[in-house]
Amino acid sequence: MEDSIKEKKIPSINIYQPSLIKGKRKEFRFGETVFTFFFKLLDILLAGSLNKYRSINALDIAKAMYNVSLINKKGVYTFTSDKIKELA
Repeated sequence: MEDSIKEKKIPSINIYQPSLIKGKRKEFRFGETVFTFFFKLLDILLAGSLNKYRSINALDIAKAMYNVSLINKKGVYTFTSDKIKELA
């Protein structure tokens, strides 16, 4: 899907690729609850080039998307969790 979007003649494309998204939900999801617990432990070990795999808060994603929208740079940009966190 990302490739087909990149092929379009859109002046500015921002693609966000967060890892596990943390935050409160209205519904209970057992699998996410289990993964969130393990990711808390795993996040500590994910350093350097593995930072992009750290879990990230939904609010940080929203803040980053807002901040990037204010810049309005032309081109195609992809943001992984580590870059999203920097932009938040």
